[in-house]
Amino acid sequence: MLPEDVPHLVEVAYTPQGEQAVVRFELPSVDVIPKVESNTYVATTGTLREKKRAAAQVAQLYRSVVSQITLLYMRDLFESDQEVNNVELGGHVHFVNPATGQPEYPCLISIAVDRARYMGLNLRDVQPDVCLRHLNALVSRHPHLVEPVTPVRDFDLAPTHSSKAWMSLRASILDPISPE
Repeated sequence: MLPEDVPHLVEVAYTPQGEQAVVRFELPSVDVIPKVESNTYVATTGTLREKKRAAAQVAQLYRSVVSQITLLYMRDLFESDQEVNNVELGGHVHFVNPATGQPEYPCLISIAVDRARYMGLNLRDVQPDVCLRHLNALVSRHPHLVEPVTPVRDFDLAPTHSSKAWMSLRASILDPISPE
């Protein structure tokens, strides 16, 4: 389950004939990583002194967040519908291009995985970035700088099928904020 401050926008295209799900999901921006690593109380002044997180650590933590969210969606899709044999995921982030001032929605991670390959994973014991490399995911070299990758499939060109069961699944599994 994702925290409330992480975006929950997910779009799903489903083809029952091919037992395939194509998913475009929103990632949080790098701002999800706190810039302050720790605070130290200074008794003589009664104030807190902030220790800033190193830029390299922010980059590494954000890459880990992107990887973990992608694996979470992959797991949820395969485990929620036994008919799905192939999942294609694309993680995007809202971004204002500093060169143009225009809003963009670049892809930072893209992956296509079949059920057989997924079943060979023990997600409890993987290192997310190593696991995604093993699965041949396309991952931005610098996601914290919003350096895009070309998605495995353009979501807007994916075949769609309106399935009541799939839409129910989408609402219950992929919308992690639901009343318990």
